[in-house]
Amino acid sequence: MTFLDTVKDVHGAQSAAFISFGTNIWPNKRSELIAYMLEVLLEVEPVFPFVFATAAPNATIDENLRDRLAASKRGIIVCWAPQTTILQHEAVRVHVVRFST
Repeated sequence: MTFLDTVKDVHGAQSAAFISFGTNIWPNKRSELIAYMLEVLLEVEPVFPFVFATAAPNATIDENLRDRLAASKRGIIVCWAPQTTILQHEAVRVHVVRFST
């Protein structure tokens, strides 16, 4: 929650996204799409802060990309996040999810 508190202080209320695909869903066949999404979030202006939860056991994100994200302070990647608490945080405006059909 510290990250979102900082986001609210720096960028204001409703300025961040919470991205979570759940524990059972990860795009193994197109994992490059995750990297592409994170690369865009690193470069987009104005800054669009985010929390990205990677709870799926098969979730993989390149360490170099993780390091760049951490250094940018634009977003954080976590293994698990308290979804209800995050969605109620004043900094969060958008929730991006992926549903399986």
